[in-house]
Amino acid sequence: MAAPKLSFEASVEAPGARELSISLLRKGFVDSFDTFFTLSHDAVDASAAYEPLALGPEVLAMVQGLLVSAEESLRRRDTAAACAAYRTLAEHYAGLGEYATAVVFNEKIVGAAMAAGETAAAAAAQGLLGAACVLSGDLQAAIACHEQQVVLGRQMGGAEGATVMAEARASLVTAYTARAAAMERAGDAGGALLLLQKCLVAARDCGDAAREAAAQHRLGSVHLALGALNSARECQQLYRAASEAAADVAGQGRACRALAEIARASSDSAQVASFLGECVRLAEVCDDLDAHARACESLGLHHREHGDHAKAAQFYEKYFELSRSSTSAEGAQKAADGDAAEQPNVLVERSRAALGVARGNSQLAAFSAAVAGDVPALVQWRNRRVPIT
Repeated sequence: MAAPKLSFEASVEAPGARELSISLLRKGFVDSFDTFFTLSHDAVDASAAYEPLALGPEVLAMVQGLLVSAEESLRRRDTAAACAAYRTLAEHYAGLGEYATAVVFNEKIVGAAMAAGETAAAAAAQGLLGAACVLSGDLQAAIACHEQQVVLGRQMGGAEGATVMAEARASLVTAYTARAAAMERAGDAGGALLLLQKCLVAARDCGDAAREAAAQHRLGSVHLALGALNSARECQQLYRAASEAAADVAGQGRACRALAEIARASSDSAQVASFLGECVRLAEVCDDLDAHARACESLGLHHREHGDHAKAAQFYEKYFELSRSSTSAEGAQKAADGDAAEQPNVLVERSRAALGVARGNSQLAAFSAAVAGDVPALVQWRNRRVPIT
């Protein structure tokens, strides 16, 4: 039996949710009744009273027809037809942004395929369910689905199974990365570390060198947050090597910046300066104003912390110039886009303040020496400017 079409004409006297629910029971479609009633009714209060939702007759008839089609197909052991009906419902609700309901129908597809022992169909269904779980915001469930998809692909074997596993692992890399980021934001660095380790393996298994390198970079950041400096350094060195192999200059810059942070945590001043200097060089190579400005800011801070205020002023001056250039480019782009709104540029003001402090610090010793050398003259100058009361 073919699945009913989504659009059709309905008479004014079309039956409502209650009537359609009752007709399903009378015809013996118990599973369809349970799903349809849940979708078309809402609990009024804790007394288990339900009221129909305000759904149009076309939608109600479409949902009921597809549920009946799926249940009849399952009775005939026509798994493909049942899955097609459920997939139409899943796509319908996903199109409405009701991802939790789409997940329900994708779960039915998985259940039907698994019950029929159709491994290939079950693997495909797990992939669809995982994607639906991502849209619904349930990353943990999505990970479980795609991990099961890998298992099913391994059971299938051959070229088809290899393709299924590659697709599942690519989806897992995305899900692991997003879930790890959420755990980092929640302060669970240990949980993020475990997921990123899985992400690294998945990226490597599906032959995605770029995402494997990105996973190394993220792993290094988490290791640093956990205080595991040697592991952090190893990950970032591997990321740098992968970026060099791929001629990814921006990636090399990110690796050097991360290695500078590790060197700072290790109190290795020479290495900090060396890696940040490399960041400056790489940013110049790829003409990345923002990265260049950040590297100069970091170098200025490094020299200021070590008392070399002249060098700090040198890099802060470059930082100020780059921040103004970046702002000018951004302003020109906004003008081209027709955006006339002007926003205060925090980067320029911050760089201006840093440069002023650095220049002041660089002159502080000479000023202090001049003051100490002729205190009476300083007092006379002050007296001439400030009346004594």
